[in-house]
Amino acid sequence: MCIKNTPHISDLSEKLLYIGKVISTFDLKPKRYITAFLQSSHKQIVMNRRLWGADIGWRSTLEVLNSIKYLVCKTKAGQSRWKNYILSEASTLFLLLISDFAQEILTAEGGAHGQFLGGNYYNSSKITPGFFNDKPKSDRVAKLVNEDMPFLYNLLKSKLQRNQTAEKVNFGDSDSGDESDGPTRKSAPPIPVREATPMDPSATDDILNDDNTNNSIKKTPQAKEWEGEIYDRADRSHVISATICAMVVFGTNRRDNALQIQNAVVLLACGVTERVNTFLNYIGLSSSRRTAHRAIQALGKLAEKKILRIMLDDTAVLAPIICIDNIDFEESVHDKSVEKTSQMFHGTWGYLHVVDWQLLKQFDPSDFSLEKYHQSILDSATMPLKPSFFLPTQKTSYHFEAVIKSQITQVLLKYIATASDTMVELHQNPPSIDPIAVKKPNITMLKLMVASDNSAQGMGEVFEGIIRQTGLTATEFYSKLRVFEGDLGTCMNLESLRMQQKPSGHIENSLSSIFTLLGASHILWNVAQAVYLMHYGNYSDSNDLGAWQTLSALGLSAERPTTKKDFSLMMTHLTKCHEASILYCLLTVMGYPKALLPKDRVSMPSQKLKEIVNDCYSQFFSPEAFDALDDEESDSSDKGSDAIDDSDCGSGSSEHSEKAKDSPVPGLKNLLLRLRDFALIVEWLATALKHSLLVCPSGRGNHFVGKGFYLENQNYWLKYFFNHNGIGTKIDRLKEVFSLNIPILHELVQGLRADAGKNIILQSHKHDISNQSLNNFLQMAHQHDILSNLTMQKKKTTDIYDAGREALKEDFRKDSRKLNRMRPSTILLYHTPTGPLEDEAPIDESALENKCEMGD
Repeated sequence: MCIKNTPHISDLSEKLLYIGKVISTFDLKPKRYITAFLQSSHKQIVMNRRLWGADIGWRSTLEVLNSIKYLVCKTKAGQSRWKNYILSEASTLFLLLISDFAQEILTAEGGAHGQFLGGNYYNSSKITPGFFNDKPKSDRVAKLVNEDMPFLYNLLKSKLQRNQTAEKVNFGDSDSGDESDGPTRKSAPPIPVREATPMDPSATDDILNDDNTNNSIKKTPQAKEWEGEIYDRADRSHVISATICAMVVFGTNRRDNALQIQNAVVLLACGVTERVNTFLNYIGLSSSRRTAHRAIQALGKLAEKKILRIMLDDTAVLAPIICIDNIDFEESVHDKSVEKTSQMFHGTWGYLHVVDWQLLKQFDPSDFSLEKYHQSILDSATMPLKPSFFLPTQKTSYHFEAVIKSQITQVLLKYIATASDTMVELHQNPPSIDPIAVKKPNITMLKLMVASDNSAQGMGEVFEGIIRQTGLTATEFYSKLRVFEGDLGTCMNLESLRMQQKPSGHIENSLSSIFTLLGASHILWNVAQAVYLMHYGNYSDSNDLGAWQTLSALGLSAERPTTKKDFSLMMTHLTKCHEASILYCLLTVMGYPKALLPKDRVSMPSQKLKEIVNDCYSQFFSPEAFDALDDEESDSSDKGSDAIDDSDCGSGSSEHSEKAKDSPVPGLKNLLLRLRDFALIVEWLATALKHSLLVCPSGRGNHFVGKGFYLENQNYWLKYFFNHNGIGTKIDRLKEVFSLNIPILHELVQGLRADAGKNIILQSHKHDISNQSLNNFLQMAHQHDILSNLTMQKKKTTDIYDAGREALKEDFRKDSRKLNRMRPSTILLYHTPTGPLEDEAPIDESALENKCEMGD
């Protein structure tokens, strides 16, 4: 090719146009020419471009790249393509992150300055509980990865997702305008959001079969998490990328602190030490410990305002139920001195339970007035009392039979057999009586008070502490009916204080507006312990067939439950004893009294299983079976009776409380007197309180607990936060800050599992007895032949129900000296009665207690 004939052109634009014509004559276009020049392996061409990447030629090469960037980024679409190109190249070679182009993009990214809502700064002194909710958290993350730091987020995520290459961009090969724009960069994928509804493994099948269930719930059963946690890793790259973005933003601007405040509070709740928190603050994962304390203090102030708002609500038909319990703390000091030493604090803590308004709207609001309550108590002074008031009716007896049969069915299907067909329905749950609405309770924690409720004086101090928190005057507080729920000691101490201040013409001194309610948990625990002790037996006698023998055969601790330190364990032991007894009765009815349980359950027709349940009930658990027992029979032949008594505690039936009220078990006298207030109170209040005895913290059916149990659970968390809060923990901080924020701190600790990509599993920890343990029990039963009439003679266990019934009849024949004490007006009447409500002669209960007293 002749270059000498090239025309002389001085203007650069003319030169470019001429070169373009020359290239075009060779069927080339500018892009194709440049691409071929850069990719050709011809020696001369390689020689010509050898300095493009060298130090001497890099400056001009950079000018070329900057010119291309400037040309492409003139439009928003071009800017998106350029970023996508840099991202696609950086995903292949991550070190390109430090290139000038990536640095320029990253420098331009960042959150809005200023305080929320306008910016990303959150003042720790203005934090609200809604800040920690799932929706605001997801919104903050979405804003971070889609608006503030999209380039860095996608860059990190593409690196983490090794099996998913970033989308390549087709830039085309023509300048003529006919090139395709190619696929543009898609918007960031939706941010994974964890489900706020806790999962229960027992409900997995129902959830998966529900076509209307959210898809994100359907594909996250608990079983998925057991298979190598494959599903947990699905959004792991998102979480890591978003967290790094938040750290980078916080590192460049410490006022962009949403994630850091959230983590600081969570770490404080989890008991992470201040030293570890300081390191996490240094690397940008957390705010300082001081910031965390300020945030919790802000939450505490909001909780105080919430208490004021609830208690000052004049539109409420019934004032919130106040549930309290005593709690002890020790402020331990290692470096002691005269002015600084360890102290033990005896406090009282509780919460406000706002009764469901849908329940209250069924009644006339005037029915809950203090005047109507006083009139009802006054009317009860002349109310005739008969033993039939405290004995079950025919309807309740049928229900109790259904309860026992459902328990027999549960044991049969759980350990022995399965139904081969569905021709006959097998009821494993007793029929409902008056179902409680399934919904989360409206509960607000009170501030911890350094005032013990273990005396009348202490109860007065507790009232003063509660009144100070409500913002009411004493007159305003006592001008409405107030329901207090607590344990037996609290009720008795409050009654003692009321007796000391009665009569009084001042409403704030008479305590005439206070009604004490013994909590369902405390009723269950006290009655269960009494029945447990009654059937415990003599563990020093190896031939004694009390409950200790059954527990020992099941491989459980056989210690005598003299105190109620572990309520759940005591109830579990009772239930296991009851199920083991039912199991042996079932095997006897089926004709296999000497058999052991096989590894797998047998399959039987449902009709046959139904007959086995009915036969077992008739032979061992029916009233006829009790009537057939002779007083001279051995204790072992009465084993079926023992199982019935144990079942009263574990069944949770209405008959249980009715039997317990009449049972002359030693140690339950005070409990029975407390139950009378609730048993005979007016119908409108009794209905509202019965539906408020149990709460459902998780908002799911079959997960109800007593409010006393719920408060004990909160007590555990309060002690946990106190004991794991690190150096500098003070009782004042515990009172003013932690006690008011226990529910939200608890949720934050549980939420860590969800933040790690797992489901929050809130489940009932149901007991289970292994086959080996049951077979060991059956061997003991075979050895002692516990259902045989020829077993060794033992003192027969007293039938507490029969003894209580006879005691009621005997007292009724003697002018109801003791029955009259069951009138609510005996304690709750605040006017001088016109006549005696009961005989003033002391009641001798020793005879009845001696009659039922059992010896080890």
